[in-house]
Amino acid sequence: MVTPPDHERLATEIVELADDELMDYVRQEAGLRNRSVDEQMRHWLLLGRAVEQSEKFDFERVIAALQAELLPVKLTPLEYACWLSLFSDLMGEPSAAEKAFFEQRKQSETGQCHSEPEVNHPKGSSSK
Repeated sequence: MVTPPDHERLATEIVELADDELMDYVRQEAGLRNRSVDEQMRHWLLLGRAVEQSEKFDFERVIAALQAELLPVKLTPLEYACWLSLFSDLMGEPSAAEKAFFEQRKQSETGQCHSEPEVNHPKGSSSK
């Protein structure tokens, strides 16, 4: 009997993805590639693993760019694509620190919008 490679001996496990948009994309790609949803996700999992292990991809550099320690233009095309995806996700939702900051502002007078009191000047007088 031939022993399948490690990546073919993956245990069956049910994983729920709450991202409906991602699942729609998986279903669409699976249909285009004549794969089941499971086969499409497995395919992308193996591709992602291969990319991360590639010499042209260093996830630590992506993290450095996310932390503003490295300019994104210094990343390889693969690293940049990963950085852009992660950056977009991060910008789409405020962090816990940002939420706390704006909640604090809301509670203080700093966050309130104040208008200048209206001053009525007698006709003919200058406000200068």
